[in-house]
Amino acid sequence: MEPLLTPEREADFFDALTEIHVANDTEIVRQQALLSLGELPSLTEAYFQMMRELLLSHNHPLASTAALSSLNGRELEFLQHIHDQDEKPQVQKFLSDLAKLVVIESKPKRVAQLLKIGEEGGAWANMIADALIAEQSEGNPVTLAEEPKLVTQLSSSYNVAEKEKAMQLRGRLT
Repeated sequence: MEPLLTPEREADFFDALTEIHVANDTEIVRQQALLSLGELPSLTEAYFQMMRELLLSHNHPLASTAALSSLNGRELEFLQHIHDQDEKPQVQKFLSDLAKLVVIESKPKRVAQLLKIGEEGGAWANMIADALIAEQSEGNPVTLAEEPKLVTQLSSSYNVAEKEKAMQLRGRLT
C-alpha cells in the first residue's frame, strides 16, 4: 500500500489544511492542524508561519504538546525560523521547551547553532542560556570547537546574573 502523503501531494495537503483551519477556526481544528503539520516532510516558510500562527492563537493547554509532537526533531529549525520575531509571552515557555529539546540531543553542531541564535541578545540569549544550564546540569558537557560568542557576551556584561550564567555555561560546554 502506498503512503497517502507523498512529496507530490504535500502542497495539496498543506492547502487543504489551510482551508480547513481558515473555514473552521475552533480549538479542536487548531489542535488537529498542529498535529497534522508534523506529517509534512518538508520544512517550508508556510509550514513555520502556520505553526507560529496556530501557537499564538491557541489557548488550550495541549497546544504546546501538539506542536512539540508535530515538530518531531525539527525544533532547532523552527527556532531558527522565528527567532527574529517578537514572540508573545504565551509562546515563550514553548520556545524555551524547544531550546531544551535541542540541548537534550547533545549534538555539538546543533547546540552551537542554538547558541548562535542567542548571540543576538535580549530575551533569546537568556532563554537559550537558561535552557542549556537546566538541561546540561546532570548530563555530560557538550564539546564545541570554540567558546560560543554568547558565553563571551554574558561574561562581559555588567549584570551579575549574566556573568553567573556565563560561568555556568562554561561548566556545561567544553
